[in-house]
Amino acid sequence: MTIYVDMDEVLADTYGAHIDIYNKEFNGRLTEELCLGNEVWHMVLKRIKKV
Repeated sequence: MTIYVDMDEVLADTYGAHIDIYNKEFNGRLTEELCLGNEVWHMVLKRIKKV
């Protein structure tokens, strides 16, 4: 999981947002549970290789 720190030193968890964006734009079925222990893009590559 990646956590970004903005200039205000506020933490933002964008992990779920990245999954939502991918699912909407590519009609995906990724979930946070499926991606646990991986980066989202690793899971996308795994799904592409299966197709």
